Amino acid sequence: MVMEEVSPSTPLHNALDEQALRIAKSKGMTKEEFMDEEKRKLEEETQRLAKEGKVKDSVSADDYQKYIALQRTKNRATRVLKSFWNWTGGWVQPNYDLSQDSVVVPLNAARLIDDLLAVHGHEILINGCFNADPHPGNVLCADGKLALIDYGQVKRITTKER
Repeated sequence: MVMEEVSPSTPLHNALDEQALRIAKSKGMTKEEFMDEEKRKLEEETQRLAKEGKVKDSVSADDYQKYIALQRTKNRATRVLKSFWNWTGGWVQPNYDLSQDSVVVPLNAARLIDDLLAVHGHEILINGCFNADPHPGNVLCADGKLALIDYGQVKRITTKER
């Protein structure tokens, strides 16, 4: 019943999985190849930094939002250029398919994780009442925003326990 109120939405893990699939496809790879390559790159960078006595910096949600804005701009520009071609050179040459975006605009996973931790931290530390069933199916992504459902099972903790 609640999922109908958060529509359209998809479980966050599915949204991130679909995003990985779109990025892999844009690079001409399978999702598994893409994930293996990203894991390999991360391990190599982590080992290199460890030798230097450093730790890998994480990407902030604000920095990631700037990247997303850049990707959206790139997507719009590409769409405009393809439309221009379709209306000019497209009369004699094949047209571009405008139904598919050529640039993958990702979710701001950093912001979603920040929000998820802030909500659960607030529930536990401030309210003392929290979701006792926080599995991946209860964490939804609705239009790039976090949606938490199924609070049918909650736990309460006292102020002293907090």
